[in-house]
Amino acid sequence: MKISMQELDRVLQARAGIGVSPSKGSGVRSTEAPRSQGAAASVEISAQAQEVRRVTQMVDQVPDVREALVESLRAKMQKGEYEVPSDDIADLMVRRLVADSIQ
Repeated sequence: MKISMQELDRVLQARAGIGVSPSKGSGVRSTEAPRSQGAAASVEISAQAQEVRRVTQMVDQVPDVREALVESLRAKMQKGEYEVPSDDIADLMVRRLVADSIQ
């Protein structure tokens, strides 16, 4: 997508009061005063974006480590009660090998 120098100049004027002079070449900023101060652009956030933000905030509140589960497993390991069947270990190793070969 191409953005014209006039569009870039308009955006820069609206955001920071800095213009881009097309006569000075592409991408050269000038310190010209803005030609007109228009109203600031308004932004509306869609309902879907608001829902994404809400869910993201909820996920951020969940701890990365489930301390209760970790403590429960740690206690079982210390008592010698934690056992993982060898079939489960072999199955997970094969799954990981297949998954890694796909990537």
